[in-house]
Amino acid sequence: MVGALVLALAAAVGARAEEVGRPVVLSPHATPGARFMGIRFHGALALAPRVVDGITLGGLSGLAWDEDEGLLYAVSDRGSIFHLRPRIEDGTLVGVEAVAAHRLRDQRGRALRGRAADAEALAMRDPPNGKRGDSRLVVSYEGFPRVTEHFPDGRYRGVRPLPAHLGHPGAYASGNQALEAMTMHPRMGTLVAPERPLAGESADVVPITSLAGEEWTYRLFPYANASLVDMATLADGSLLTLERAYGPLYFPLVISLRHVAWPFDAKPLRVDTYAVLDSSRGFDIDNFEGVALHRDNHVFLVSDDNFHPLQRTLLVYLELVQAGAVESIFDVPDGFDAETAEH
Repeated sequence: MVGALVLALAAAVGARAEEVGRPVVLSPHATPGARFMGIRFHGALALAPRVVDGITLGGLSGLAWDEDEGLLYAVSDRGSIFHLRPRIEDGTLVGVEAVAAHRLRDQRGRALRGRAADAEALAMRDPPNGKRGDSRLVVSYEGFPRVTEHFPDGRYRGVRPLPAHLGHPGAYASGNQALEAMTMHPRMGTLVAPERPLAGESADVVPITSLAGEEWTYRLFPYANASLVDMATLADGSLLTLERAYGPLYFPLVISLRHVAWPFDAKPLRVDTYAVLDSSRGFDIDNFEGVALHRDNHVFLVSDDNFHPLQRTLLVYLELVQAGAVESIFDVPDGFDAETAEH
């Protein structure tokens, strides 16, 4: 009886899951299987702005892979969470289904709205344990800086207190540059970082801070308007960081994938570079804001379309091959200082 019920529920979910991705090629350098700098591409999709459970798919700013459920969760900066099922064939991302969508809710069960709904980063609370149904998510926010726990259906589970100075909006360069990046680290716990330097701080560094109060200095990519937009913890305890930069009138758009060595004992942290994707050099990219480790050294990236008709939600699947190989494989953007970036 129980088995039949489980199968019926699974069939119901499968029946309403909808394909929302179509394959795209970001660049001649980014065809499936192609290596570029220190990464290898394994497929890219443009996601359609479909309505899923009454919520428009878009504005995605954070990702988390749930190994036990086989789902990729994506959080929107309008306070929604989407359940996506990627389809990977022969190592290449070829499609993705939208399985469900939910509103993030507060402790009273109310859907988050306005600035309180500006969710920017997402992580799994616990590592996979082979059990289904016990997943918990951790979310960081920008409008009102905070870190909260939720069930996958958006229900509120609790709050994770921030170091006092990070909980004050006035600590940040602006109201839209707060807790943009977050990851769960097996040794250091929850790590958070703002998009841009804190108010009054140096223009090229941001703090990465544990909720226990430990802090490390992270030097941004040496390009105009560089921002730290997300990070993920790799299997060896090091960090993958995702940065965005842009020139006048938002051109060129430059996305960099970088690596922070573990242990975090360098001051500032040692940061190497995997790859630099530059729209002025043939990359048809968008506003990437979310990254999630998948399996081994493979990761997903997602872009935030800002619900703008001229932007796209892109889901990219790639493999991390070698950090620190930028300058020897491909010319980097003008203004990039390789020596500075490597230390």
